[in-house]
Amino acid sequence: MRRNLMSLAAVLSLGAAAVLVGCNTSDRGGPGTGKDSFTITGPTTSTGIKQGETQILKITLSPGTDFKQDVTLSVGELPKGVKVEFEPKVIKASDKKEADMKVTVDDTAALGENKLHVKAKPTTGAETSVDVKYDVKKKGE
Repeated sequence: MRRNLMSLAAVLSLGAAAVLVGCNTSDRGGPGTGKDSFTITGPTTSTGIKQGETQILKITLSPGTDFKQDVTLSVGELPKGVKVEFEPKVIKASDKKEADMKVTVDDTAALGENKLHVKAKPTTGAETSVDVKYDVKKKGE
C-alpha cells in the first residue's frame, strides 16, 4: 500500500511538472468562463531569431463548444527593431483556429531574450493574452 502511494505521488509530481513546463496558454477570454470562452496558445519555448531575419510562429485559438465569435489578434508595445504581422489578423469563427505570427528583427534589434505580449480580442467579452518569448541572436552566428 505504501509503495503504491509513493508511486502515485511520483506520477502526480511528474504530471504537474509537465503541465508547468509544456504549456504557454492564456487565461480564458470571451463573454464567459466556460463553453462560451476561448484561450490562445503560443510556442512553449523561446524562438531564436537572427538579426535581419524573420521567423513565423503559430498562435492557436482553442474555443469552447459554444464560442462562435471572430477574434482579432494584436501585439503590445514592440521593442526597437522588431516588427510583427499576423496572418490572418482576425481569426473568423468559421475558419481554421490558428494564425501565423511573422516576427521580423532588423539589424538594430537588441540581442537577447525578450517577449511579445500577444492579445486576442473577441467581438464581445473579455480580451485575453499570452506572452511569446523570442531570443535575438547576432547576425551571422
